Amino acid sequence: KISPMDGNAYITNDLHESYHHYLKLISTSVEGFKDGGVDAKLFQILENSQLAYYRNDMIPEAKFIYDLSPIAVSYRTQSRRWY
Repeated sequence: KISPMDGNAYITNDLHESYHHYLKLISTSVEGFKDGGVDAKLFQILENSQLAYYRNDMIPEAKFIYDLSPIAVSYRTQSRRWY
């Protein structure tokens, strides 16, 4: 899924509630995947959302928290003869 949050509805039913969204970005490379002759830079996105509750004297706010993964993923294909 290219945009994991597209099409989702984050609805609160009561006052003093809001969603907090946590997004982990993972740098990914795919051997042989090029964009205009240059190796493409890709990111995988893992999304998690939680409903947060606030005290009556606080103003609710939507939060988006990004976590850049220190680990990169690399895919490559390798073939071998079966005979």
